[in-house]
Amino acid sequence: MSHQDVARVTMRMLYDPVFARAVCAGEAELPELDDEERGWLAEVDERAWQVDPLRARRTLRALMDEFKGSSLLALAHTASVRSVEGFFQSAAFHDAVQRRGSMSQGFEAWLGTIDAPHLPGVLALEGGLARARRELDDRPERLATAIPGPWLARARGVRPLLLDGAALDTLNVLESWLFEDQLLPGASLASDAPGLPPLPAPRPDEPVHLLAVPTGGVVRLANHGRLVWDVLALLRTPVAHTRAVERVAALGIGSRAEGLLDQLVDAGLVTRGR
Repeated sequence: MSHQDVARVTMRMLYDPVFARAVCAGEAELPELDDEERGWLAEVDERAWQVDPLRARRTLRALMDEFKGSSLLALAHTASVRSVEGFFQSAAFHDAVQRRGSMSQGFEAWLGTIDAPHLPGVLALEGGLARARRELDDRPERLATAIPGPWLARARGVRPLLLDGAALDTLNVLESWLFEDQLLPGASLASDAPGLPPLPAPRPDEPVHLLAVPTGGVVRLANHGRLVWDVLALLRTPVAHTRAVERVAALGIGSRAEGLLDQLVDAGLVTRGR
């Protein structure tokens, strides 16, 4: 018996009315709960799960703020607000809640199931930035290590991003349109409301190597060149200092490897542990 599992199922019921009805009717599969716990939830008046009908939309607003471009592409592709609200009935949502994951990551995974041409590139960009931001909140698991002696790893919140060549331009177009659309609330109801402008054609065969880098507590995009990108990609998890120097030297810079790593430590892009 776990009160945490009950709390997670309760949260799922608050967001997903179809799931809530199934639980109340005793028809939902709830392997994480025992018979007594299922009984507790089934005894609750079904109306109690519907007292805040805007709960899902408030949460969706926060998620869409983090994935502005991707959410806009999803709406444009489905032409339905209800379809985007369907996230809360998806396996991605339920898994994120029940496994104590990130709802943001669940939303990212759900967006990835939508087959819109520009969505993969923009989602990779926004998702990479979102993951970098989450690393700033807590020490990420990837930095846990039992390596004896000095080691190097890319710093918290630093993330190499391999992007579709048109992803950044596409996101800029989407955010510009969204800003103008929000200047006049309700304008989208007008018959002469402007639709989305043409978007750059995806260019997956022309990838761009950028970095997500925290600056003053905010994660921004940066371009430090392909060599630095390759070095940081090698240092996703802690690597013994000597081994790290060897790997970086093998990128073709030989004896300059240790000096470059020192520069990256000084720049806050690499963490040195002992």
